[in-house]
Amino acid sequence: MARPSSRSEEVTPSVSMVLEALRQVRNHLESVVHNGASSLPSASKSTGVDGDRDLAFGPELKASTALVQSLQRELRARTEALERWRVRAVESERVREAFEERYARLRRTWEAAQEQWEQERLAYRQQLARFEHNAMERKRSRAEIAHDVSNKGGALNEAAKVESKAPTEAIAPQQGLSETCSSEDLAPERERSELVQQLHQLQKEREELMTALARSEEWLGRGSFDTTRFRLWHPREAPPGSRPSTSQAPKRDAEQNSLESTLTAASADRSERSQMDPWKLVQRTREAARTKILQVVESIYYLFGWRMRIAGSTYTLESLYAEHADDKIQFQRNEQGGFELISTDFVQRVLQLEVDTLLRKMDSIPAFLATVQLQLFEQSTAVTGTGPG
Repeated sequence: MARPSSRSEEVTPSVSMVLEALRQVRNHLESVVHNGASSLPSASKSTGVDGDRDLAFGPELKASTALVQSLQRELRARTEALERWRVRAVESERVREAFEERYARLRRTWEAAQEQWEQERLAYRQQLARFEHNAMERKRSRAEIAHDVSNKGGALNEAAKVESKAPTEAIAPQQGLSETCSSEDLAPERERSELVQQLHQLQKEREELMTALARSEEWLGRGSFDTTRFRLWHPREAPPGSRPSTSQAPKRDAEQNSLESTLTAASADRSERSQMDPWKLVQRTREAARTKILQVVESIYYLFGWRMRIAGSTYTLESLYAEHADDKIQFQRNEQGGFELISTDFVQRVLQLEVDTLLRKMDSIPAFLATVQLQLFEQSTAVTGTGPG
């Protein structure tokens, strides 16, 4: 339990001192009233000057007694009011402690989320730096290859000019050596030309395959098929729901037009991607995949209440309504393709009954996760609903 603050320690002694002072005043007034009431009978029995004087002070004593009684009533009322105020102060202090504890819990959660975000941002920057470094290395290697090819081409041109200017008499004795050198120098150029031709041929085959794939998708979208390999079976009487209707003809035409436009856009996108730089295409594919993965993760988090993180064969689930950042559930994928619950502090401390009932006896992970989510939601709702008044 939280330790009371210094403010509550100051309030409690002051209230106790006031109550003690009021009790002393009340006791003193009661003693005065008692002494005055006891002196009236003796004054009525006594004679002489003293007795007359005591009887003369009788009305004043009665008035004083009435005043004392009214003061006692007022003192009692103020004492009760002070007691109520003290109880209210204690309740206010408890409420304040509850709010401080909740604020500390929320701050810890926010700090954990901030730290996680910083780690993810740092990892993303490191990954981006690696991508940029790899891109620079590829550009540098391409530039070096182009420079080497240009140097070799220039050297071959110079050698050809020198050989054309030399006399024919000098060429005859060195014909065998010149042919050997020229064949050795022209080998890389010949290999490069062959590789370029193979590259063009592969690109042409790829374009033909992409065109054939787009044509096949278009045929499938229209309901066409290869009659040499497949046979269409027609039932004698079609079901009522699948019989042709004149009212559905415009709808089918609209769907067919929409499908054709989608296929045309897909074909254009494929042709554009085939003409794009391979490195840019890889970057674009990675960015699209990363965006799609983030959308799926956020959708699962806001629709089902679970944020899932995968590290190898370990799947960590964090609830939307968890009170602490360490309240996590972990599953491990086994060799048979199933999932096994990993024992954590949160599972042993809170979810032992649900584990025994829903996982071990009923073998239902969805029911277990739904029950845990509902319990956390009820706890968070109860905490949110507390407050003064």
